[in-house]
Amino acid sequence: MSKESDESMVVATFGTIGEAYITKGVLANEGIESWVVNSLISTIYPVATNWTDGIRLLVRARDYDRAVEIINNMPE
Repeated sequence: MSKESDESMVVATFGTIGEAYITKGVLANEGIESWVVNSLISTIYPVATNWTDGIRLLVRARDYDRAVEIINNMPE
C-alpha cells in the first residue's frame, strides 16, 4: 500500500452534524471508512461552521472517487 493511498481528502462539507454523520453512515455501509472533522466546534458554537469551512467529511485518497459517486447518488 502506498503512502498516497493512506492520505485523507475532503470528500464533502456540511452545515450540520446530522448531514455529516448520515453521509458517514452511508459510506460505512459501502465499506468506506471516513472521518468527520470540525464537528465539536459546531456543537459548541454553531455559527463557527461558517468560520471553519463547515463540517468536513474525509476519506482515504484511494476511496475518494467511489465516495464521491456514492454521495452524488444519495437521495436528497
